[in-house]
Amino acid sequence: MTATSTDDALGSTLMTLRGFQWVYGARQDPYALLLRAESDDPHELGRRVRANGALTWSSAEAWVTATHALAVRLLRDERLGLRKPPPTDSAPSWAMPTLDDVLPLDDVGLQLDRTDCERFGRSVAAALAAPRLKKAHTEITVRIDRLAAGLNGMFDLTSDYAVPVATMATSVLLGVPAAHQEEFARLCAGAATALDATLCPPRLDTARLLLDSIAGLRELLVSLPTGAGDDLLGELTRTEPDSVLPVALLHCAVGADLTATLIANTMCALLAEPGRWTAVATDPGLAAAAVRETLRFAPPVRLQRLVARTDLDLDGTAITAGSEVVVLLEAANRDPAAFADPDHFDPGREPAAEILWAHPAMPAGVVAETVRRHATVAVSALAAHLPTLRAAGEGYRRLRSPVTGSPLSRPVVA
Repeated sequence: MTATSTDDALGSTLMTLRGFQWVYGARQDPYALLLRAESDDPHELGRRVRANGALTWSSAEAWVTATHALAVRLLRDERLGLRKPPPTDSAPSWAMPTLDDVLPLDDVGLQLDRTDCERFGRSVAAALAAPRLKKAHTEITVRIDRLAAGLNGMFDLTSDYAVPVATMATSVLLGVPAAHQEEFARLCAGAATALDATLCPPRLDTARLLLDSIAGLRELLVSLPTGAGDDLLGELTRTEPDSVLPVALLHCAVGADLTATLIANTMCALLAEPGRWTAVATDPGLAAAAVRETLRFAPPVRLQRLVARTDLDLDGTAITAGSEVVVLLEAANRDPAAFADPDHFDPGREPAAEILWAHPAMPAGVVAETVRRHATVAVSALAAHLPTLRAAGEGYRRLRSPVTGSPLSRPVVA
């Protein structure tokens, strides 16, 4: 539908779908307010969802949970997938299209089957551990260290560091030639709203940029020589060729943005209290623990939408096939029944429960190990070079970003 829509038609549909979210939010439904992604405190909204019960119905037409125990079960439930069933012949002709109809993002792997996500994730983990990739890992570490060493005075943590680190690391990992890296960075930036666009209608210009960037990334990736390179795509070509393109697209459109978001979120949490950053600066090896705690405290994937593949019963609640079931990952990670003092950021915490952010059966699970690795190296490099770093003002986040809440700006000074 999108490819043949005029700007007027697409823009009108996106505005109408966005309007519905505002109407749902006007009823003070906490999940609908999360979808609006405006000025409301997402943590308070998560607490409100949890206070309403383990599984509650939202006026935004979805079943929602913020309870950790149920969240774990839902993410593991093979009866819940990512793809909505095709419309039935009985659907009224006047029915509004869904966001999935307007912005089909299957080309970038956001509606992969659970089994494919798990298989691709295993392939990526094996490839990352392959001896052939040691050179790429080393180059990424050296270049991140060089970026951190070049920072001084006032700079923006997100645009001057987190985003360049993420796109550079992704390009090296995928074996993108130097001549194409500037174009690659531009296309990754244009595709960075992909996850958020699965649940929140973007502006028309953002939607067009997203779709054009995904098409451009596909064209660029297909043109790359694969099979002989000592990079992720080369290793996958040798071991599991059918995973190469979907894995590459997920790393570009999802992995790079999540890496930048995780770096920024970790640094924001560390800089919120001087003692936290001082500890990591004294021992950059603590960066891994800080990143792990950030994955609980402020994960780069805040919620996960699932779709019932069949009629099912969840603890006495009847869920019909095709219904949305949404897991509020960030809120579940702050469930006091699972984590002690959950609203406190503590890098020394030994998690008493599973940290939820990128389940292996979800698209984010395919890129999870890459995201975690690169963010850890990036935080460690900043700690080594900028031990006196501190926040220098308020930052702001991407608009219409309920899934990632990605930071766009965070001024700091060294």
